[in-house]
Amino acid sequence: MKVSKTRRFGFQIAVALIGITLSVTAPAASKRGYTPKTCDQYSPQVLHKKALRYRHIIHSASHKYGVNANLIKAVITAETCFRTRARSHKGAAGLMQLMPATAKRWGVTNRYNVSQNIHAGTLYLSWLLHRYGGSVRHAVAAYNSGEGTVDRYGLGVPYRETQNYMRMVMNAFGKMNGGRAPEFMRTGGLKKVGLRKSKQYVRDASRLQSAQQLQARIDEEQSQRVTKRSKSKKKRVSRKSRKAKRLLPSCMTVSRKLHKATTHSDRRKTRTRTFYYKVKKGDSLGKIMKATGKSTTTIKRYNNIRRNLIKPGQKLKISECRLK
Repeated sequence: MKVSKTRRFGFQIAVALIGITLSVTAPAASKRGYTPKTCDQYSPQVLHKKALRYRHIIHSASHKYGVNANLIKAVITAETCFRTRARSHKGAAGLMQLMPATAKRWGVTNRYNVSQNIHAGTLYLSWLLHRYGGSVRHAVAAYNSGEGTVDRYGLGVPYRETQNYMRMVMNAFGKMNGGRAPEFMRTGGLKKVGLRKSKQYVRDASRLQSAQQLQARIDEEQSQRVTKRSKSKKKRVSRKSRKAKRLLPSCMTVSRKLHKATTHSDRRKTRTRTFYYKVKKGDSLGKIMKATGKSTTTIKRYNNIRRNLIKPGQKLKISECRLK
């Protein structure tokens, strides 16, 4: 069977077009299927999605031990990328890769139990943050290589694994914390759980001291703002009380009828006098109004009475006046 030149030419064009299409789509497909070498290289959205399953436990541990929840997530990202059954060649296990000695130190009975693992890892982080004056990098380095190594070398730990680990944690922390990874962090978790602070040891103290001074200044400014707010609030209250005092009638204008039917008490600070009526058997709001000369609406407003129900022996506030 002979094939015409036109058909043969059309077939060749079709084959060429298919080849071009495959060459264009292949790199795109490989790009879509690309997996980062380390977990911290994922986008913040992907990392938060991975942490979503454990969010309640993470936030509970964060609140209890005073450690930023995003820092806990960042450590889990660097340690296991949120794999609960992960185990290292050195024997560390679980989400936050607890060693047997660390697990025993913080009372963990099952390292693969998510709640126990996260709570113990977060408590250890809190303890390390206290030890290194709130330095996040020191605490992270010690979490990986031990506090003895960091006490000796500071942030210059001569292990590539620890340096890479610090880089991964700080990268993930910055991504999940809205683009900011603070170098210094205050914690208050050890007091809550009744643990003593570890002996504070900082290698490069000059840098941390400045961070602590910065935090102290922030705290001082915040306390000043609080005192200013409280003073302005007191001023507003005093203005209101003065205004209310001015609106009160003078005690010189109080009728004999009211004096005769009631008892009164004076307040020296506010310079006001309050009149009270003790309800007798058979009394009603109408009878009290006739006896005191004050309307039932006023009596109900002073005593927060919604229905016209009063009981014998009840002490009712009837009126107020301003002393000179």
